[in-house]
Amino acid sequence: MFEKSIKFSALLVTMLLASCGGGGDFTTNVSTTPEDVVTWTNGIYDPWRLTSENTTTNDPLCIADVYSRDVWWEKNINGVPTGIKGGLIRTDTEGRNEECTTPIQEPEPIINPEPTIVSTIDTDSITTDSSTGSSETTTSSIIENRTSTDDNGSTVVKTYTIYTDVTTTPITTTTTVTTTRAYTYSDGSTTSEVIDISSSNSVNNVVTTVTREDLTNTVITPNVVSTSDDEATTSSAMDSNPVVSTAYVDEVRTSTDISSNTVLNTYRIYTDTSTITTTTITTTTTTRTTTWTDGSTTSEVIGTSDSSATNYTATTITREEIISTSTTANVLSTSDSDSTTTSESTGTTVVTTTSTTEDRTSTDADGSTVTNTYTIYTDTSTTPITTTTTVTTTRTTAWTDGSTISEVINVSSSDSISNTITIETREELTNTVVTLNVASTSDSDSASSTTSNGVVDKVTTSTTEDRTSTDANGSTVVKSYTIYTDTTTIPVTTTITVTTTRTTTWTDNSTTNEVIGTSTTDSTEFVVSVDVRDELTDTVVTPNVASASTVYKNERTTSVESELISELYGTNSDTITVSTDANGSPIQQAVTLYYYSWHRSVQSTTLKDKYIRTTYTDGSVVDVLVTADIETTVSPVKTYLLDPWGGKKTTTQRVPVGETFIGNPVAPDSSSGSSGVYTYAQRSANHNADSYSASNYYNSDYLGAPTNVTSNNPTDFETTEAENGTVLVTYANHAYSRGWTGKDSTALIMDTGIDQDHPEFIGKVKYLWDAGYDTPYEDENGHGSHVAGIVSANKDEVGIHGIAYDANLAIAKIGEANGISLSGAKQALNWAKQYDDIVVANLSANTNYSSSYKSSMTDQGEGIFTNNHVVYGGSNYYNLEGATTWSDVLPSELVLVVSAGNTDAGYVQNPATMATAVDANGNLELDGRMLIAGNWNTSTQTIDGAKSGHVCKDYTTQCNDTYRTSDFYILAPGTNINSVKNGGGYTRMSGTSQAAPVVTGGVAIVHQLWPYMKGSNIAQLLLQTANKDLSNYSVTTHGQGLLDLDKATQPVGELGISLTGRTGTTANISGGVSISGVDDSVIASLSSVSAIDDFDRDFKVDLTSMIKQNDNLMPLQSVYKKGDSWGVRLSNLDVKSLDNFSIGLESKEHFLIGYNKSIVNTALDLNLNYSKNKTNPWVDVSGVWGNVDSASAIDANLVWSKNNFWLQGGAIATNTDLTSGLVSDIDNLYSIYTSMGWEEDNWRLYAGTKPKLVKGNIEFNLPSEVNSSGVMHYNKQKTKVKNNTTSFIGGSWQQDMNGFVLSTDGVVDSGGEHHASITINKKF
Repeated sequence: MFEKSIKFSALLVTMLLASCGGGGDFTTNVSTTPEDVVTWTNGIYDPWRLTSENTTTNDPLCIADVYSRDVWWEKNINGVPTGIKGGLIRTDTEGRNEECTTPIQEPEPIINPEPTIVSTIDTDSITTDSSTGSSETTTSSIIENRTSTDDNGSTVVKTYTIYTDVTTTPITTTTTVTTTRAYTYSDGSTTSEVIDISSSNSVNNVVTTVTREDLTNTVITPNVVSTSDDEATTSSAMDSNPVVSTAYVDEVRTSTDISSNTVLNTYRIYTDTSTITTTTITTTTTTRTTTWTDGSTTSEVIGTSDSSATNYTATTITREEIISTSTTANVLSTSDSDSTTTSESTGTTVVTTTSTTEDRTSTDADGSTVTNTYTIYTDTSTTPITTTTTVTTTRTTAWTDGSTISEVINVSSSDSISNTITIETREELTNTVVTLNVASTSDSDSASSTTSNGVVDKVTTSTTEDRTSTDANGSTVVKSYTIYTDTTTIPVTTTITVTTTRTTTWTDNSTTNEVIGTSTTDSTEFVVSVDVRDELTDTVVTPNVASASTVYKNERTTSVESELISELYGTNSDTITVSTDANGSPIQQAVTLYYYSWHRSVQSTTLKDKYIRTTYTDGSVVDVLVTADIETTVSPVKTYLLDPWGGKKTTTQRVPVGETFIGNPVAPDSSSGSSGVYTYAQRSANHNADSYSASNYYNSDYLGAPTNVTSNNPTDFETTEAENGTVLVTYANHAYSRGWTGKDSTALIMDTGIDQDHPEFIGKVKYLWDAGYDTPYEDENGHGSHVAGIVSANKDEVGIHGIAYDANLAIAKIGEANGISLSGAKQALNWAKQYDDIVVANLSANTNYSSSYKSSMTDQGEGIFTNNHVVYGGSNYYNLEGATTWSDVLPSELVLVVSAGNTDAGYVQNPATMATAVDANGNLELDGRMLIAGNWNTSTQTIDGAKSGHVCKDYTTQCNDTYRTSDFYILAPGTNINSVKNGGGYTRMSGTSQAAPVVTGGVAIVHQLWPYMKGSNIAQLLLQTANKDLSNYSVTTHGQGLLDLDKATQPVGELGISLTGRTGTTANISGGVSISGVDDSVIASLSSVSAIDDFDRDFKVDLTSMIKQNDNLMPLQSVYKKGDSWGVRLSNLDVKSLDNFSIGLESKEHFLIGYNKSIVNTALDLNLNYSKNKTNPWVDVSGVWGNVDSASAIDANLVWSKNNFWLQGGAIATNTDLTSGLVSDIDNLYSIYTSMGWEEDNWRLYAGTKPKLVKGNIEFNLPSEVNSSGVMHYNKQKTKVKNNTTSFIGGSWQQDMNGFVLSTDGVVDSGGEHHASITINKKF
């Protein structure tokens, strides 16, 4: 900061005579207050004095009272000039001085002027000093093992702890740099002064490291000389018990006996196998013997292992035996005879006894009932008799030799058993009961009662009763009584006990009594007693009403005066000169003149209150308010504005013939006469409100949200407040409708201060800076307040509002009543560097060129000027000012808006000329961040003040400058602009001072939208989007055109999508995605995607319309046959089959191969195919979304069939080869399908489901937002590709008819798609 101040001090000798860029009567002069005045308030110097006396005149016609060309402020010591100069005294224009009766000639240039500074040299002297601080020691330790071998060859490991002591000693070196500035003056004299003393400290640490160690442990390990391993084996065997198993076979052997009979002997041959299992367990023990270097040996078992072996020993013994023999003689005949014998035997008799009980009742002689109980026994005797029948069979055999043989060949017996049963009955008396009979019974009740009292409940209630009477005076007496009722309730409970006794008389005349029941009953009765008492509580004596009437009181009158109201006074036709042609002849424009008178409507209102007045018999009066503020309105009275001659003051709206007068007429200014204003027509809304709503047009979590505006219609912002001459002309209302009002942007106003108490600035001023004036920050002139109001006056439905009405203000007071200091402006810019939110600065001030400089200017044509002034001409700038003095203080990325100047010339005034300055490498000194604001007069459609011509610094036969003034020149309305009036209210001013803050507000609005934009880009944006549709537009006159905030807040060029960052390559928003279905969350994300324009600005676009969700992508095809594969159908190829193989081929990028196989011993067929296609049946992307290069699919399905019926199920896996875009990836997509059918003769019926997706995602890579640093953020979002289950049903029929084949088929699915066809083929 101090270094920057040095550069400002060096400029004191060239302080500018600076004036405001415009502002009505703002034409008086002021001296510059130099920064050094702060240093010189040490009492050594006298007050500032002028280097020469003022030249004055007493001529009353001379407007300018002072004319002091080349007069400087100068410091003196005891009246002796020091040579220290301040700023030039500001003077009025020569035009004003020429009005004096006695013209005052401009003095010739001074040949021997006061010594001026020719050069300055800054030298630095450096001294150093050192100091040593306190030392600090830190200790760290590590453990280290060191290994060696002793004389015996044993390993010795010693453990050391190593300590490191680090001592740090800080040494501070103080370096003092003294800067001395030497001045060399034009008369050869020199002076010097110390302009800066700075010191810096550097601290270096001197580090000392000491290492020490301690032995903490020693371990000695003998080393091994040799090792040997020995193995010892032991075995044990164990036999199991023998296991014997026997197997046999039967063998028949045939022979003949001596009688020639055939003998058959059956032998059973046994094989006995005895098996013994022997298990042998072998144990191996390994012992390691180690010989050490010290001669000792050690042995250790290092391993033991067991193994087992099993042997089986089997012994087999065979034996046999005859199990049957049969001899067969040679028989001639045989006969069998049976003989039968029978015998009986009696078995043991079995007796079974059963019993029953029987009661037998009778009456005895006394009439009593006698009950005898008998037990009746039944004895059952059963005797079994067994009959045995024996049958003997005898066979007589006659042999071939004539002999016979008889033999019993069978004896069989059978037993039959029969039982003989005998039953006997007997009884036994077991009990007798005699029961007396009842002659009669009677029941009797006896009752007893008791009573008890409950808790007493007392309740007191009261009522109020007014008793009215009339006293002796006729007044009404109302006595109020409180009547108390005491209700006492006593509950009385009565308990009644009833006892029932039964008396029985028997047949023997005896009686008995017994209690057969007891019952208790409670009843409660409430005994209530009521006691009434009253108490007098109030007495009111009311005089009776004598009369009643209505009266009105509190009458008051108010008057409200309206804003100025226009009345069409009349019309006329006229022609005005709008420009000149190439020959200098005027170009006329036919206009319609609308004359408006102006008045204020004074509305008087009388308010009064209505009362009812009551007069009583006792003479008292009471007024009761019935209705307040009864309003009586007097017809409004018009108060017209009058001109000095007593006529109605009028304004004229000049509207070109053929154009429509849009908007409100402009009210007259404070001048005495009437005024004419050109009405600038507003364009239509020219945008879709939905597209530019606050939520859709632009919104980011990283940035301040758009202003919450109440409407997205620009016409809703064409309010009375907006009729200040700037808002509607620049179409700022279009920016407002999108939510952009300059919020969170801060504009630096470098001017004469601000009226901080004005309502338009409430809550506006964020930062304040002052150049050292007696009244810091406060506006003593009115110029600064007017400029600040154009930028950011509050939008509060009062007066006017600023272009960027939500922007904050930073105020730098760099001038007072008579002018502005450009040196102070540079200091203010340097101060602003500390605030990042100050994004734009406004300087409505310019240097007034001297007549000699202006007379040295030559117009080279085509907007090029050259100047040959002896000092400031050629490549120099006026006052020898350099652009680096501005670039050094300009905050990073801040846009500096300066007025072009009010001189009616083809070129601009300093400091605006600095915009085109370049360094030695041809780069702009101010980085293209200075905008030059010219004044567009909307009434005349011409430029008031300086135009965009360029004063060339490198001219030969043409201008060789890299840049032209017109490259940075932009027009804004600056004539008759209504803004804040110092001290309250509003006033109109004109000039480039009023045009510059309009551009400043535009920068604030753009910055709100895109805070990451560089200042040079914001400047270029406003320049490129400026409106060039102006009358007789020429770049050498009008620069880049008229500020257009509608175009500036719309995309420039075609919007594109960038997948490589905000400044990366963009792709046009084209193409789309056709997909079976995605999640709603993706659709929501697609409604707010960031797109980029030609300035790398992000805009929110809605891409949901580019997603076409089609759940019926699978084509519906007719004639579905058994074994048909969806993979084949989707390939769209003519597939041929050969044996078990199928193939379809169009190109190497479009083919299909398949294989089918019947599974043996089943009713199943397996079908497999692989296909490659140029499209994906589920997803199709194009344009900015990417491109499906190819898709490959594997289809596997099984078919089961029986007779004429078949079932089929399949699965498809689809892989996609994708060139990514907004769609960055498509997973493998898996789907399943089913079908079934019935076929017989010429008929075929079928049904099924189309492929249904079961797995697979699509990934979107969407640019979602740009943060405040300008970094594009992307939202990668995966969603499942899905579709609904779609079923289909169809059939076909085919018939041969006399050489023709008629085929019909039809199919329809649940999605509504259908297909039908009829085909006739001729057979040859």
